[in-house]
Amino acid sequence: MDLIASFNSQKVGRFHFFLLHGLKKNDDLLFLFDTGAACPVIGVNNFFDKDEDNQIQKAFRHFLLSEVSSQGIISRPMKTANSQEVMTYPCLCHNVTIENSSKVEFYFDISFAEISIPLLGSSFIDDCSYSHIIDGNLNITGMKNNAGAKYYEGTKVLDFDTVVEKFESLN
Repeated sequence: MDLIASFNSQKVGRFHFFLLHGLKKNDDLLFLFDTGAACPVIGVNNFFDKDEDNQIQKAFRHFLLSEVSSQGIISRPMKTANSQEVMTYPCLCHNVTIENSSKVEFYFDISFAEISIPLLGSSFIDDCSYSHIIDGNLNITGMKNNAGAKYYEGTKVLDFDTVVEKFESLN
């Protein structure tokens, strides 16, 4: 059964953002609604505040890279809006909420490149029904179960929750 949803974007200037909870412990991440991105993409740097301990960031990057390698997660290149190529790794996070909706499985790609803003891309957006009010917010009115999962079919994905739990147990 598809999830009937009703939540609005947060409009900042001309851009629409959605708040996702459950990717970064108890913190929220703002995702830019980006119909040009193939899939949701997050930079590892997006999980840390700029003033957080740099040693923890480095340790997490190193741990994440070792988990990607040990689990045989294959990288895939993505092109940015300025045609720069970045390598990403497919991931899955469980129990994520978008603007306080029901908890969902959230598929995304993570990159070690510096990414300024997490992107909510087409693989997810295409599985949503939404409307856009003139000069207003976007309103998501429905989502398929496992929105965005089809893009990841046949691809080995990293269980991001497990990686975070392992890392936290070591620190």
